[in-house]
Amino acid sequence: MAVLCEGGSAPSNAGHSVRAHATLGASGAYRWMACPGSVALSHGIPNTSSQYAAEGTAAHEALELCLSGGHDAIEMTGRHFGKCTEFPEGFEVDEEMAEAVQVAIDWVRGNMEPGDVLYLERRFDLTPLAHARPALAAADVAMFGTCDILIWKPELKWLYVADYKHGKGVPVEVRGNTQLRYYALGALETLAGEGVQPEYVHLYVVQPRAFHKDGKIRWERVDVLDLVEWSSDLLDAAEATTVQTPKLAAGGHCGFCPAAHLCPELEHQSKALAVAEFEELSVDAEPTVPDPSTLSPERLAFVLDRADILETWLKAVRAYAFGLLNSGGAVPGYKLVQGLGRRVWADEVEAAIVLDELGLADDDYAPRKVISPAQAEKAVGALLKAQGVKGFTKEAKSKLAGLTFTPRATPTLARDEDPRQAITGAGTAASEFDAITD
Repeated sequence: MAVLCEGGSAPSNAGHSVRAHATLGASGAYRWMACPGSVALSHGIPNTSSQYAAEGTAAHEALELCLSGGHDAIEMTGRHFGKCTEFPEGFEVDEEMAEAVQVAIDWVRGNMEPGDVLYLERRFDLTPLAHARPALAAADVAMFGTCDILIWKPELKWLYVADYKHGKGVPVEVRGNTQLRYYALGALETLAGEGVQPEYVHLYVVQPRAFHKDGKIRWERVDVLDLVEWSSDLLDAAEATTVQTPKLAAGGHCGFCPAAHLCPELEHQSKALAVAEFEELSVDAEPTVPDPSTLSPERLAFVLDRADILETWLKAVRAYAFGLLNSGGAVPGYKLVQGLGRRVWADEVEAAIVLDELGLADDDYAPRKVISPAQAEKAVGALLKAQGVKGFTKEAKSKLAGLTFTPRATPTLARDEDPRQAITGAGTAASEFDAITD
């Protein structure tokens, strides 16, 4: 495991892509604690990686290398990380990934003080704690994981537990976050023998690419005694997965379940919505759906409440059908076809020569363009390094920061419990959708 202490570092034992996964791991705790039956239903299904998950793995590997080696993320641009079976070439660190990873790097460096200890990708094992319960021991469940970032502050008796989230689709909440609490419990168990005995644990979600009203970095303080008490809830949920017929429950947690495509409960919920809204259901006829403008606000809310479940199931079905066809299987009435591509230059240098021969001036096809903020930071950083300055200075960062802005994102539909502030004012959101409608 990579452990970076004040003044020293050690390399990681294994890349993120090749690590083993626990039967009841931390990253899936939100799912199996809500749906105990998902564990047995997922048994035997290959643990494949989606593009987004693999890209997140690449960002984690870049983050670990930067923190253990004293680099800035911009220095990683052009390098490839996150290589796995599905993506053997991995993912190239581009400007967007570098900017996101740098947020976590700056947060770590800004919170390190003399005497603090930093642990990177620290492995922990809760299996012995779980096997103290006969049912879990008999089922031989495995409960272990790896913490992204731990900072031990012995002077304050605080332990920081941080989880880096590279995704931008769904903002992750820190309050009541089961994955972070699982990590924290594992850290307490593993590091107790090294003198790490905090009174309080600070849980952090670092998610630079997803908007949240509380910012890119959110945190919650938890008393160690409360965390130990929560461990009973965790183990109770773990036991619920070992009963003869564990309960299945459909919900938002179904999105990342490997068994979503064959889950009877998810299919049942999806059919219930279809029966409620489709005027006619028949394998021989095209089903029709009501015009949304004819739905009452209450009925509209009813459909929206269940739409996520239906979309999750349909997405899982399509993904499974694609995989089946791609592996040589058959699905009646369906096939895989080649999509349309966009033309690109085979050799841009040769293309530029030909365009010049055809009479085009440089400005006709290659208008002058200011390099991006990330490219500028990389170039200035290299210049400072050549001048003997270590790292990107605060003065340089401050000057560049005043020249940039982040454009407002397009509004999106969300539930009332979403922590983001509602958009108010007549036509505020509608104006954003005009371009889409047109």
